[in-house]
Amino acid sequence: TTMIRDSERNQDDEEDEEEDSENRDPVEGNEAEPDQEDELSLELNWTIGEHLPDENECREKFESLLTLFMQSLAEKKTTEQAIKYISHCAFDFILKLHKNYGKGKPSPGLELIRTLIKALSVDKTLAEQINELRRNMLRLVGIGEFSDLAEWEDPCDSHIINEVICKACNHCRDLDLCKDKHRAMKDGVPVWLCAQCYVAYDNEEIEMRMLDALQRKMMSYVLQDLRCSRCSEIKHENLAEFCTCAGNFVPLISGKDIQTLLGTFSKVAANHKMQLLQQTVHQALTTPR
Repeated sequence: TTMIRDSERNQDDEEDEEEDSENRDPVEGNEAEPDQEDELSLELNWTIGEHLPDENECREKFESLLTLFMQSLAEKKTTEQAIKYISHCAFDFILKLHKNYGKGKPSPGLELIRTLIKALSVDKTLAEQINELRRNMLRLVGIGEFSDLAEWEDPCDSHIINEVICKACNHCRDLDLCKDKHRAMKDGVPVWLCAQCYVAYDNEEIEMRMLDALQRKMMSYVLQDLRCSRCSEIKHENLAEFCTCAGNFVPLISGKDIQTLLGTFSKVAANHKMQLLQQTVHQALTTPR
C-alpha cells in the first residue's frame, strides 16, 4: 500500500510540474539571454572604395552612404524607400566634391557616383530605381548618362586562384590575389590568410601555382588557333590569308590579355617578394615577339 501511495504522489508531482511549465510565461525563460539586436554590428569591406580619391573625404562619404542604406533596410524600410532616403545625402556630397570642377569634367564627385552605383547594382531588382538615381546624380556634374565618363571601370587588377586549401583547417576557397581582404604581415612579407581560421597561406605554394598558370597561359597563346573577325569561324587552312567570307583572322587570345596578366603578376610578385616569379615575368616582358 505504501508503494502504491508513493507512486501516485510522484505521478501527481510530475503532472503539476508539466502544468507549471506550460503556464510559465515564455518571456521569463529568455530574461537571461542578451538582446540580439543590441549585438548587431555593420562592417564594410568594399575593395572598390579603397581606390576612391582622398580629396574631401570621398572614401568616407561612400561608406557613410552605404551605411545609411543598410540601416534603412534594417529599419524594415523597402529598398525603394532606402534609395530615396540616401539620395538627398548623395546629392549634397556630390555637389561638395564637384564644387571646384567644371561641368562635364572628371572629379571626385564623378568617382563617387560611379562607385556608389556599382555597389548598389548588386541587387538586380533595383535596376529602375538605380538608373533614376544615376541619371539625377550625373546631371549634377553635367555628364550625360550615356557618356563614356559615366561608365564604370574597375580600377583594381584581379586574378583568382581556385581551390586554395588551408593546411590548418582544410578550408577550401577561391583566392583573389589582388582584392582579398584577409591579409597580414609575416616576417616583413605580406601574406594571405585563411578566411576561417586566419592562418597564413604558404607564399611559396601560391607562387608555384602562379608560375604554373603563367606557363599555361603563355603556352596557350603560342599554340592558339585563329578565328575570323567577321564570322568567328576557326581557321582551317594553314596557308589561307583570309576567311572564305573575306574576313581577317585574329588570335583567340590577344597580346593585350597577356600584357595585362604579366602586369598583374609583376605587381603581386613585387609586393609579396616572389623572386622567381619576378624573374619569369621580367623575362617574358623583355623577350622580343
